[in-house]
Amino acid sequence: MSKQQSHPDPFVMRLSKDERSPNARHQRARTSAPRSRPSPSATASPSSPSLREMVLDYLALGIDPERSVVFVQSTVPETAELDLIFEMLISLPRLERLPSIKEMAEAAHLDVLPFGLVGYPVLQAADILLPRADLVPVGRDNVPHVEITREIARRFNALYGDVFPEPEALVSEVPTLPGIYGTQKMSKSLDNAILISDAPAVVRQRVMQMYTDPNRVRADIPGTVEGNPVFTYHDVSREKTVDQMKTEFIAVASHELRTPMTSIKGSIDLILSGFAGEISAETQELLEIAQNSCDRLIRLINGILDLAKIEAGQIKLNPVRLDLREVAERSIRSVRSLADRSEVTLALDQPEDLPTVDADKDRIEQVVTNLLSNAIKFSPPKGEVRVELKTENAWVKCSVVDQGPGIQPEDLERVFGKFQQVGDSRRKGGTGLGLAITQALVHEHKGRIWVESKVNEGSRFNFVLPISPAKS
Repeated sequence: MSKQQSHPDPFVMRLSKDERSPNARHQRARTSAPRSRPSPSATASPSSPSLREMVLDYLALGIDPERSVVFVQSTVPETAELDLIFEMLISLPRLERLPSIKEMAEAAHLDVLPFGLVGYPVLQAADILLPRADLVPVGRDNVPHVEITREIARRFNALYGDVFPEPEALVSEVPTLPGIYGTQKMSKSLDNAILISDAPAVVRQRVMQMYTDPNRVRADIPGTVEGNPVFTYHDVSREKTVDQMKTEFIAVASHELRTPMTSIKGSIDLILSGFAGEISAETQELLEIAQNSCDRLIRLINGILDLAKIEAGQIKLNPVRLDLREVAERSIRSVRSLADRSEVTLALDQPEDLPTVDADKDRIEQVVTNLLSNAIKFSPPKGEVRVELKTENAWVKCSVVDQGPGIQPEDLERVFGKFQQVGDSRRKGGTGLGLAITQALVHEHKGRIWVESKVNEGSRFNFVLPISPAKS
């Protein structure tokens, strides 16, 4: 995923309006004509039918041609040139230590590693860094390849200045799938994969080749599901369906609860204001407890409904050109009283000149305010929470830095999850939805958010938004 929509000027697939339409994509997904598997060694010219078929497969899966550029790598000579430069920045022993390289060599029964295999991660780095990509969707086994790319970017930047970003790996909810034979991960190079382009007849043939229980040689012998890829694939799709059903149920239940909870809170507020006459001190204490609980439940309900709208694509953004310095200043003012009560100092580090971003003012202010509130909550008395703004390549970066207890390494991946409260979060209060909503809002703005933290050294929550395009 590149932070820029511009691309080199090689061959770019051009499709007719009808071919790009959603209906055509869905129809193609249902009625794809049978095709044989292409040979791994086959090459294709930019005008070849196989390339057009591949792009149509991408569209059938929902890739949006208005947001994604599809081009033929071999027609971009700069990729090969950059690959040659990068080969001087990484050692052979470092590449040979990559687990995936070792696995591919073992699968191919290679005693000596050919350079084409060992050098492949360097070509990947050139492919990733040429468009200045900052986020790379990969399976778990390719995460070390992204780290190679980051190392190369750091070394290149140390020699020639701040040219390339250090991309992050984006690992999906299903980071690795087993191959059809059940012994290794699914991989084209191991010939144990079902490809997007496979025709129905080929898919059926591959499914019939799948590993099952070798001990179940007759129908009356009980079998086991362990190691059976068919059950693994069903589990993956079922988990997604169940998660969606759970989200929908929670959203509906929350909507039904909001009206009565608002009525209950209104009644408690009226009694506490003296509308129903004087009340005893004991009654007032109990009502204040009920009032605080109502406030917390209403915040939770509103958070669930906000998140459900975002996930369903029902949230409407009103983007305008924003200066994040003004957003940060307003957010700091809004949490000043909370910081004073917690004896926490707030600071803002900002450059004199900062490019604008196209974003919804209220939603981005909500993002910064959420991060500030979270940082204050975990900061010790006399601590400092700092907002840092800067430009990084084609992005404006905002960081909220605290001096709190930090986050355990095993908790970093789930800190943005729904209803996740890591460490002593429960003792600190909160709904467990703030960071999930924050992440969802940043993603809606085509940005990225992540956290860096060390135990006992504090945390740094960062998000980036694309710089506004130049006015024509």
